[in-house]
Amino acid sequence: MSLLEIIDALPKNSPLTWVPFNTGHVMTMNLDKYVLETVSRVVPLEVMLENQAIHGHAITVILHGKPTAVFGTVPIWEGVGEMWMLCEERFRKYGKSMTRAALDYIDCTVISGNLHRLQITVRCADLRAVRWAMALGFEIDGMLKRYSPDQSDFYMMSKT
Repeated sequence: MSLLEIIDALPKNSPLTWVPFNTGHVMTMNLDKYVLETVSRVVPLEVMLENQAIHGHAITVILHGKPTAVFGTVPIWEGVGEMWMLCEERFRKYGKSMTRAALDYIDCTVISGNLHRLQITVRCADLRAVRWAMALGFEIDGMLKRYSPDQSDFYMMSKT
C-alpha cells in the first residue's frame, strides 16, 4: 500500500486532516522538552526524520490548519515495523480525536505492511506517554537502560 493509499484509507475526522509528511511540518511544531532531549545530538532532527520517512513512510496530522503530530513506521524486517511519533503538547488536548487517529494509523500500517509486530520505544519517565501507548494496545516488553542520547531509560513496547 502506498503512502497516499494509506492516507486515503484513514478516516476523515474533523478537525483532523492527514497529509504526506514533510520535514517543514516538524519545523513549525512546538515540541516539548522530552522530544528535544531524546533526539540525536549528532544528526539534525529534520535529517533524522527525513531518513526515517524515506526508509518507511510518514504522515502529518493537521489540526485546525497547523501540523500537530507526525507518525511514521520503518520496516525492521519482514513482518516487523518500528513506529515513531512526534507531537505538540496541544495534541494532548484533543485526546479522543488523536487516540482515534493513532489507532487508525496503526491499523493501516499493520495491514499495509503485513506486520505481525509493531514496536515503539517510550521514555520511562513520561508516564502520560506510557499510559497512552498502553491505551493504543502496546505492551511493555522490557526496559532499555540508558537508551537515549541523554541516557534516559526507555521501554520497548510492542503490539502483536
